[in-house]
Amino acid sequence: MKPLIQIRANYEQDQDERFQRIINLALELFEDKEEIQRWLSTPKAILGG
Repeated sequence: MKPLIQIRANYEQDQDERFQRIINLALELFEDKEEIQRWLSTPKAILGG
């Protein structure tokens, strides 16, 4: 069994990688950092927010 600290580190790394993927996709889509910031900071109904 993996130590809890290692599991937590893997989980956080996975979250970081997913967030970075979202940022990269947004950069490809919007090509404007201000528009990306606005889009990321508004609630998304499809995500329950």
